[in-house]
Amino acid sequence: LLELSRASRGEAARRRVELRPMFEQLRADLAARFDETGAELRLPPTLPAVLADVPQLARLLLNLVGNSLKFCAPGRTPVVAVSATIGRRGADRPFVELVLE
Repeated sequence: LLELSRASRGEAARRRVELRPMFEQLRADLAARFDETGAELRLPPTLPAVLADVPQLARLLLNLVGNSLKFCAPGRTPVVAVSATIGRRGADRPFVELVLE
């Protein structure tokens, strides 16, 4: 609960993290489920780095991808396609929009 409280108040330690290696690690962590379902993780050639609370981001992505594999329609092979767009909100507020389909 303390960790969740800190994260919601923005107190969590954020650091720069490359997204591609994070997704590659996620694929390795879910290897058994990917093998069981025949699922595919499609990554673009490059993904940006982001400033994030790394453990929280890892849990979020693991949950999203894991649920995509778990709740796929019967008889369909799961495909998780990742894309990212870099944008700006004003001169000093860059952001990354990360999409998992």
